Parts: sequence; structure tokens; C-alpha cells
Amino acid sequence: MSDGVAAPRARPRVLLTNDDGWDADGLAAVAEVISGFAELLVVAPRRQQSAVGHAITLHDHVEVEEAQMPFAAQGWIVDGTPADCVKIGIRALYADDPPALVVSGMNNGPNVGVNVLYSGTVGAALESTINGVQAVAVSKEFGENLTYRAAAALLRPILERLMSRPLPEWHILNVNFPDVRPDAIAGTKLTRHGVSGFDERYA
Repeated sequence: MSDGVAAPRARPRVLLTNDDGWDADGLAAVAEVISGFAELLVVAPRRQQSAVGHAITLHDHVEVEEAQMPFAAQGWIVDGTPADCVKIGIRALYADDPPALVVSGMNNGPNVGVNVLYSGTVGAALESTINGVQAVAVSKEFGENLTYRAAAALLRPILERLMSRPLPEWHILNVNFPDVRPDAIAGTKLTRHGVSGFDERYA
């Protein structure tokens, strides 16, 4: 007989998004890893959205379409930005039972230095913390020495730790994997945010 109190969730909910689009290999790799320890909800943009930063849609409709993704309990394709995806996920799709964590990525290319200001991957994570859910932005340096699947496997213990030891309020974690063989990675290191960036030139 129920006493009216909901039973605790057997597995935590994790919402996954990205800025490389629904079909990105990095998204699929992280989805597989998250499904091993959490109920996976994928809310990702339909198309490539790199370098849109923290943009949200204000002057147009945002269409949302339910879709299937391997390893996900539910999936939604959004015709909008990464920040739109997170806002819609937390405030609309799962407002009654929000995720315990939002993961954004895995991005194709690093998000370090001043480039985090342009990054849709980081923008999605920031939108999550604004809405009260801890978040991780994840990126992998260009190259083929470290595959998305190998990087995602290295990411798993970081995510699992956050489930038991959440980030401080108004903080996100920005994780970047170098393009080296997995056996060359000795561990993780917490660093300061640098100020480097690309030297862009125009003809």
C-alpha cells in the first residue's frame, strides 16, 4: 500500500546534449557510456551548431521532435541551439523530474582559453547551471590517437564521481582530452582557465 511518497529513482537521470548535432560520433560515444550508470535522456540539436556560444532562440519557434537513439531512454531532436536544448529539457520536457546532471559533448575539437566564449558545447553547460542543474562540457582535441569511445570511457569515472559529489552551485566542469593514446593518459588534472585563442586572419 502506497503512503503517497514516490519511491527513490533506481538510477539517476542524465541529460545529454552537444553542439555538433544529433548524428555526431562524439554524442553517440558518450551516450553509450552514460547508459551504463544512469537513465539517459538525449536532447540535441538537429544540425551542427558549433561556435553559437550561449545563444538562445527568442524571435522564432523552436521545433522539438521525439526520436530514438541507441542506449537512450528518450531522445529529442531540437531545431535550435545547444542552450535551447538544455533549457527545453530542464524547463519543459523534464520539468517534473529534472536530471541530476547535464553532459554537453563530446565536442570535436578542444574548448580551451577564450574559445569557451564561442563554444556551443560550453554554452549548453552554462545554461544548465543557470537552471539549477550541474553540468559538464566535454571536448576532444582533433586527431585520431584517442577515439571518441576511448575518451568517453575515460570520462565515465568523472561523471560517476559527480553523481555522489556534485559541483558547487554556479560552477561547471569543462573537460578536454588531448589527442594521445589512452595508455599515455595518466589521470586528470584540475587547471586554471587560460586565455589562449586562435590567431584568426581575414583576406
